[in-house]
Amino acid sequence: MLVTLSLWLFMAIAAEIVAGETFTLDETLLRLMRQAGNPEHAIGPPWLEQVVHDITALGGNAVLTLVSIWVMVFLCLIKKARLAMVVLLATGGALLASLLLKSGFDRPRPDLVTHATMVYTSSFPSGHSMLAASAYLTMGALLAQTQSRKRVKALIMLSSVFLTLLIGISRVYLGVHWPTDVVAGWAAGSVWAVGCSLLARQLTRRSGGGQLIQGNSMVKLSSPVPWAKMGYAARGLIYLTIGMLAFFSAIGWQGEKTGSKGAILSLNTLPFGELLLVVLVVGLFGYVIWRLIQGITDTDNHGTSFKGLAIRSGLVISAISHGVLAYWAIKLLVHQRDDTSGQSAQSTMSEHISSDSITVLFIMIGIVVVIVGIAHLVKGFRSGFKKYIEFPADKHTWLIPICRFGLISRGVVWCIIGWIILRSTFVAGSSDNKGINDAFEWLSTTPYGSWLIIIASIGLFAFGIYSFIESFYRRIET
Repeated sequence: MLVTLSLWLFMAIAAEIVAGETFTLDETLLRLMRQAGNPEHAIGPPWLEQVVHDITALGGNAVLTLVSIWVMVFLCLIKKARLAMVVLLATGGALLASLLLKSGFDRPRPDLVTHATMVYTSSFPSGHSMLAASAYLTMGALLAQTQSRKRVKALIMLSSVFLTLLIGISRVYLGVHWPTDVVAGWAAGSVWAVGCSLLARQLTRRSGGGQLIQGNSMVKLSSPVPWAKMGYAARGLIYLTIGMLAFFSAIGWQGEKTGSKGAILSLNTLPFGELLLVVLVVGLFGYVIWRLIQGITDTDNHGTSFKGLAIRSGLVISAISHGVLAYWAIKLLVHQRDDTSGQSAQSTMSEHISSDSITVLFIMIGIVVVIVGIAHLVKGFRSGFKKYIEFPADKHTWLIPICRFGLISRGVVWCIIGWIILRSTFVAGSSDNKGINDAFEWLSTTPYGSWLIIIASIGLFAFGIYSFIESFYRRIET
């Protein structure tokens, strides 16, 4: 519930900011913290501004880095090195996410008053608020697990929340952030903290007991099971849409061959499309959390062999790619419909990386995509999914063929995408992004192309059904 509300709050604020509807409220709240008739000076005695400077520093990169290092060293000393990774993710991951969001929205800083401290990045969302929420709430949750008394646990968590609120308010007091920047930062940081807490739960349970320090009265963290189920369902919805649109296009009805982004655009045109996209974003976030948990904590027992590490790395890469897709969907929700982000990012990369390096990078990407496609083919032909899914006895005779067909079809499409990337890199010298739509376009140039597209679209539709089957019947190891 907290994650859903936080995501909704962040997207609602972002949409209002893009529409320019928050300025009056932001200006009013910002001026409440300035002296009447003299907005260059904040309210309160002169010493208060120095106190606020000290408070805001607690959310800065330097202090958070030092605090995180100390906590990580402590966790390593008590032989909880895996949890040290969670702290690193809570701080470092939130920092990267904050910078990505700032570059995406690129909101100017307040210009109504003189900034009382130096700033170097865009305004939305507040990096201090987001980092404080993610880092301090995560570390507070871990520290609370060391205590058995409920009052002590509550004190630790309330202190973390209070510190996070103070840091955010200090950014408005110093005139460097709009109030809506701060609230959005709190919302995004809270979502990130919940994800880190779920990861911590998995790590502590797999190391024994499900708690940071053993004891019968320890409180367990939330279960990742609902997030995994929502994630599989979100992936299923996307592939059902891709398959359906491609099928309609192949038979001459209204529709177009498209990939994941095109499917999301199509969903947005439906009645209650924005509400559907909000649900989809929440599901994608759940999928990201679950894939990270799978890859880092090895819930499926792939092990540390070369094959096992390759599979687990693929799960983490899947989390990253679906995280990017969720970010794009959020931008669509807040009406930033310009889809040039991929091209601009690629142009920026080209400015800093040599063409030979880019060529090598895309060759590696093409090879990885082909390997992923082959893995899907093998999993489909050998029915490797059966060891993870508990099929109902009265339905397995028709569910299993659908799962096999869906996996094999996705494997074929991925192999085609990988081959197109390699061919365009070697032959045409192009390093453009390739996807499902490019695979459909290539199929249309082959003999019996329309029939092949129909088969592939039905297969991707079947993969969408397979994803929903995973949502209902997959064993979620926690």
